[in-house]
Amino acid sequence: MVLIHEGGFPTGDYNECPGISGPIVDIVKRFDRAVDVVVSGHTHRAYVCNIDGRLVAFTGDLFCAGGKLYQLHAVEYTYGSMEGVLFTLQSVQALHKRRPDLCLPLHGEPITEVAGIFGLTNKRLGNRTSSDTG
Repeated sequence: MVLIHEGGFPTGDYNECPGISGPIVDIVKRFDRAVDVVVSGHTHRAYVCNIDGRLVAFTGDLFCAGGKLYQLHAVEYTYGSMEGVLFTLQSVQALHKRRPDLCLPLHGEPITEVAGIFGLTNKRLGNRTSSDTG
C-alpha cells in the first residue's frame, strides 16, 4: 500500500469510476507490481478507482475516527442547505459497499477497525438532516 499526496479527476459519479485522468495515473503505472492499493490525495472529490489493476482510494474529509466529520462546513455546499450532507451520505454508503480493510482520512489517524465506522457516520449525518429539515 502506498499513501501519496497526488490526485486525479475521475469520471462518473461517486458510485462508479469508468475512468480517471491526471498525474496519479502515470505515477501508479510506474509503481512496482507489489503495490496493490494506493491511497491518493490532493483532490476535491472522494473516489475509489481501478488504475492498472490497483485499487486507488481517496476519502479526504469524508469522515474521521468515531464516524465524525472533520469540519461540518465542508459538507455545506450552499448556506443552510443539506445537499452536501446528502452527497456525503451517498459517498459513505458507496465506500462501505467496497468493504475496505483500512480507511485513511485526510485528517486524523488511520482507521483500522472500519466495521462500525460507516454506521456511525451514517447515523451522525442522518441526525443532522433530520434535525434541520423537520
